[in-house]
Amino acid sequence: MTALAAFGTPRAVEIDKEDRVFLGPYLEYLEDSGRQWSIDQVSSPEFSPLFKALPNDTATMGTLKSTYWFRFTVEPAHHHETGWQNWNLEVGYPSLEQVELYVPGKKKGEWQVKKAGELIPFDQREIWHRNIIFRFTLPHKKPVTCYMRVDVEKVMIFPLFLWSQEAFGRKTYIEQYVHGLYFGIMFVMIFYNLFLLLSLKDKSYLYYIIYILSSTFFQIAYTGFGFDFLWSASPEWNSRANIFFVFLAGFWALKFCSSYLETDKNTPRLHMAFNVLMIISGISMGLTFLLDRTPATILSNIVPFLAVALVIPTGIICLRQGYRPARYYLIAWGVFLVGVILFIMKNLKVLPGNIITIYGAQFGSALEVVFFSLGLADRINILNEEREKVRSQLIEVQKELDIAKRIQLSILPSHIPYVKGLKIVAHYVPAHSVGGDYYDYHVLGKNRIGLIIADASGHGLPAALIASMAKVAFSQQMAGGEEPARVISGLNDTLIGKLGRQFITASYACFDMERRQLKNANAGHLPMILIKRNGGEIAEYNPSGVALGISPNKIYRDLELTLEEGDRVIFYTDGVIESRNAAGELYGEERFFAFIRQFLHHEPEVLIRNLMERLTHWSGREETFEDDLTVIIVDVTE
Repeated sequence: MTALAAFGTPRAVEIDKEDRVFLGPYLEYLEDSGRQWSIDQVSSPEFSPLFKALPNDTATMGTLKSTYWFRFTVEPAHHHETGWQNWNLEVGYPSLEQVELYVPGKKKGEWQVKKAGELIPFDQREIWHRNIIFRFTLPHKKPVTCYMRVDVEKVMIFPLFLWSQEAFGRKTYIEQYVHGLYFGIMFVMIFYNLFLLLSLKDKSYLYYIIYILSSTFFQIAYTGFGFDFLWSASPEWNSRANIFFVFLAGFWALKFCSSYLETDKNTPRLHMAFNVLMIISGISMGLTFLLDRTPATILSNIVPFLAVALVIPTGIICLRQGYRPARYYLIAWGVFLVGVILFIMKNLKVLPGNIITIYGAQFGSALEVVFFSLGLADRINILNEEREKVRSQLIEVQKELDIAKRIQLSILPSHIPYVKGLKIVAHYVPAHSVGGDYYDYHVLGKNRIGLIIADASGHGLPAALIASMAKVAFSQQMAGGEEPARVISGLNDTLIGKLGRQFITASYACFDMERRQLKNANAGHLPMILIKRNGGEIAEYNPSGVALGISPNKIYRDLELTLEEGDRVIFYTDGVIESRNAAGELYGEERFFAFIRQFLHHEPEVLIRNLMERLTHWSGREETFEDDLTVIIVDVTE
């Protein structure tokens, strides 16, 4: 193949023994920004000097909206004796809106016109192929100058090839093999990750599946297979499909990357940037159908650039923070970007065209999904390791809580001492394994007993430790157990400075059944309830006093009541009235008092059992409540 030049005529490419000719070096172009010139005008001698050599062999002119005329001259080799020869003229970029080929006819001024492109129904193509292909016939020993009119509203890329029938068949076979391999890998990875999604219920797999699917459909649209097989009758959609899938793939790529890297925890500020860019991508999907193709194309180039500028630094930051899954993340994005760069460098003629550079973007995309799948598997392994570590820690914590529970139960009275004239029943339910409620008894002499109920602020182990301190402090005050105010004051003095920011509410009562007398002192605890035998009158008694451990030298006062046979005294903690239902509503004093009236004449054991059933039904909890719960019922007998 040799290039011939003549003064005032286009450069000619001579068809020799080669079966593939790249026409880029022999193309000349003329821009028709007004889209007004005809073939007769541009082929006239007046227009001939206006044609210029291409700035690059593939006529890559960026994103624009214009019409371009191209011309090239083809001359058969002189030693050929075969007459007319059939060739295929291929435009290797399928995303051009409209391409028209003008070949001189047998008569002067006569032109054979052929059309193809995104905006022309696929079934009108001369050759059924994803790229724009025209049948091209060369006359023997006669140079032919041909013209091509290209309407562009997106990216202008115009790689032009002449193929012999045999060479084109081989080339098509290789393309189908490579693309089949690529799409096969992508769909295999979709089903593989779908299986993992159904098995593991990890939302990251859902985002990844949609990302792979949208990326695959972008390649289907970009390579022309979509127009060939899926939407042949929809030229307008085809002209915007690759733009739409760019935004769709970008949105789900950002969603997946954010979930994969856990940006909400690892990089909160960049997490906001992910959300903003996802919103932009979502809006851009809608704008695809509202804007002209040119601005939509420009936007489709800007958004992916911003996405890459975000996802790569975020991965590096997460890796530096010790987040292990970021390794596969960066490898995946790295191989994809390398593939894209190889493809771009091939188009710029920096690298030669071969199977690696021609299909670099597809190879990079396929390797990307493989490495991301490996990364997701590694991420699941890390999560399982963390869960196992947490489970082991929980087992150890539970063992410690069991020990603490046994210790706490040991500070509660193992039995209730007998006091003539009294029947005492108590019930205690911790909110957790251990709790902050505490009650105790102390026999003060014949037919006399001291009873304390206390509630440490908070829940769980800290509250249980404070309750243990209350136990020790209470035992130290029993020398004056017949004077409740003195007991409460002593408890306060003992606990001052030892509880930190915590405190204890307490109520101490002394029952003297020789005198049928009750004395009570209160330190911020709920009121004592007295139910009289005559008519079931319910009254609350609350000798005011500050909770224990808050302020030193506080003065507490005794409340004295006379008891009669049939009277009932109830002490309780706030876990009873502060139990919440599913709507967040408190059980409250009103319901508690109504319950007491309902079971007024029942035995204490029956009342407590029904109270627990009522609270369980109210809260929807089977074994524990939101707060520690203690109820003590004292009935005055004969």
